[in-house]
Amino acid sequence: MIELTTLTIYTDGSCLPHPRRGGIGVRFVYYDPAGEEHIEDFPYFGFKGATNNEMELEACIKGLEQALKLHDLDRMTEVLIFTDSRYVKDHWRTAMYTWPGNGWKTREGDPVANRKLWKKLIHHIVQVRRLRKNFDIKWEKGKTHVHNKAVDQHAKKSAQTVGIDLISIKEIRRKRSPSTVDPGSVKMRGQRFTIHIRECQYESFHKLFKLKFEVITKKSVDCGKVDFIFYEHLLKTGHAYMVTVSDDETNRRIIKVHREYKKGNGNCQQSDEGKESAQ
Repeated sequence: MIELTTLTIYTDGSCLPHPRRGGIGVRFVYYDPAGEEHIEDFPYFGFKGATNNEMELEACIKGLEQALKLHDLDRMTEVLIFTDSRYVKDHWRTAMYTWPGNGWKTREGDPVANRKLWKKLIHHIVQVRRLRKNFDIKWEKGKTHVHNKAVDQHAKKSAQTVGIDLISIKEIRRKRSPSTVDPGSVKMRGQRFTIHIRECQYESFHKLFKLKFEVITKKSVDCGKVDFIFYEHLLKTGHAYMVTVSDDETNRRIIKVHREYKKGNGNCQQSDEGKESAQ
């Protein structure tokens, strides 16, 4: 049973692929001084161009924003978020204690994804703790009881509404091959090959574009692999580029773009360079 001094926040994020929209669900469960249970849901419009991880973070952010407005918060000793997102549960402490001190980079040296949302979430957590409230985020499998079933439905309904926000500068193209993204699968060996751009997202903090790409040089050992890399300039989604990449696995960058092909077909093919080459 939820203690009388606990504000429990159930959150969920949902994403519709076509058109790409995200939605969030937030529910409060708490007790008044007389011991009567209160349940409160918060409706939200959907978000354009969103991902599941962005929506899970946004749901937690909105939940804490509402919590800080709650008139009964002063008598609460604990604020507890339940989410079905392992991404949020497993990384919020890292976002609070580690990433700010290392320039918001992962252990591999890449920029942390969704940095702005993580910073916003941590800001609200700090506000809650300054009010001398205990705080934690716990994982709970979705659709296991009435409350997380409810926020799941609210998130799906939210995603169906007209989006009012674009969380990040992002271009996305529907993938054209069965390959799925496998981070780190394309090793940085200073090689040259042709890549097809699936997704391009600007990371404003690091002033870099994060690119999801597929190697399409037929004779490359990486042909068909899908991975992430960074570049200082925008590369258009749906296009293919002959590039040379870094030889440093901790600095996953495109070093040079040699040529652009306006229509990348997303399949392994014989490109002008003939085969993968090391510089």
